[in-house]
Amino acid sequence: MVRFENVGMRYGAGPEVLRDVTFVLEAGSFTFLTGLSGAGKTTLLKLIYLAEPPSRGLITLFVLAGLGGLVIANLAMRNRAIYCPACRTPNLVAFVRSYRYKCNQCAAEYTRVGSAASAAFATYSATLDRPMPFYLYTPAFDDPSNPSSVTLSWGASAQLHQMPFAYDLDVNTVSTFDPSGAVVSQMGLTDTQATVTTLPAGHYFWRVTARVSADPDDDWQSDYQDQTVDIP
Repeated sequence: MVRFENVGMRYGAGPEVLRDVTFVLEAGSFTFLTGLSGAGKTTLLKLIYLAEPPSRGLITLFVLAGLGGLVIANLAMRNRAIYCPACRTPNLVAFVRSYRYKCNQCAAEYTRVGSAASAAFATYSATLDRPMPFYLYTPAFDDPSNPSSVTLSWGASAQLHQMPFAYDLDVNTVSTFDPSGAVVSQMGLTDTQATVTTLPAGHYFWRVTARVSADPDDDWQSDYQDQTVDIP
């Protein structure tokens, strides 16, 4: 669990980047952090994973330690204390940074918490350039004279930094989208729909992937890979 109580944060003598921030994140919850550039998202994450102390207020972290108790980290007025569930002795920031711990479990737990937080932040940073999630819509049969004609459509995606991106459409005979079952593959689409007129009778799976044009590895693929279409 993460709890912020009237937390403020400023760098040096500058203005407050965060002011009177109060919230609770329950254990196991899934939370999105959004905001304009410069709003303080990165600063907030740094406070959560202990990279920076707050200028004022209180931050409390309850982390399941696997050591028979809870690790509680209280950050207040630029002092940082981490309570070890084994020796119950707080290690202030000077001890933490110099690795002079009261016991081995202090060191192990601080390393574990720090590594997990750093990995989570790296994953978050890697997703910033990816297109936003979108939905696939129900296939439409708009041409009564051609039962093999179907229009596949999806919601528009977006990119945080307004980088150009395009959609890739795949239609396959198997839900795992094996290359051997590929029926349709259209790359670089800019519209949010495509009409396929040559599908033979059968049961098909389809998906759409949005890719940033400058870096195709920055992509978002809809989770609805079990979306199906039946051609009579």
